[in-house]
Amino acid sequence: MSATEGRTGLLICEEVFLLLTTDAGVREGFGTQRGIGLTAAVIADLAALGRVTAEEDKEHRVHVTDPTPTGDALLDETLARLGQRDGDKFAQLVRDRKLNPEAAVGKRLAEAGILGLQDARLGGLVPAKHPTLDPAPEQDLRARLRTALTGGAATDRDLSILSILVGLGVHKTVLGPDLPEVSARELRDRISELGAASPAGDAVASAIRTISVAVAAAGAMGAIGSN
Repeated sequence: MSATEGRTGLLICEEVFLLLTTDAGVREGFGTQRGIGLTAAVIADLAALGRVTAEEDKEHRVHVTDPTPTGDALLDETLARLGQRDGDKFAQLVRDRKLNPEAAVGKRLAEAGILGLQDARLGGLVPAKHPTLDPAPEQDLRARLRTALTGGAATDRDLSILSILVGLGVHKTVLGPDLPEVSARELRDRISELGAASPAGDAVASAIRTISVAVAAAGAMGAIGSN
């Protein structure tokens, strides 16, 4: 059975992987820390399912609030690891290589027929490539984000994705082709406005917003860009 069979839509970490991967299958943007962005994204996925939350302070410590397995192997492996590091700072967690879902997410998207998979060579010196096979999922994602950034409403999922791009410093590189008339600073300001305008909601929505703030804070401190 395919890793994506039996479920609707993509995980946040899968959508982030698409945005951070070129059509040729390599990382988007020179030096982009895709693995760290994906770690932030998979934590957001678990927050969306009510499994984890983050403290609303400058340290943004992440706690497992519900250890019940999700039934998704990738998410459950991440949940178990977070249980071992319960209460650690978000900025530390995004640098934990055991939490990095990069290889697993690439494999899932390949199994779904969205991306191809060319295995790493020379002991990993030449990284794996994931050329685009089906462009529709990323096209739909980009259209959704463009709508949010040009006056539409942004979901908590959208805010998580946009915050990760800002934290990595690649928001203009990734979104520029869809919004060529908007500068990097204008994009960042618009993403901040969307976050500030997001209404207070239930505990899950609050957790995702807090993690979005933590992503931006980690990026500002160099936790994302320096790993």
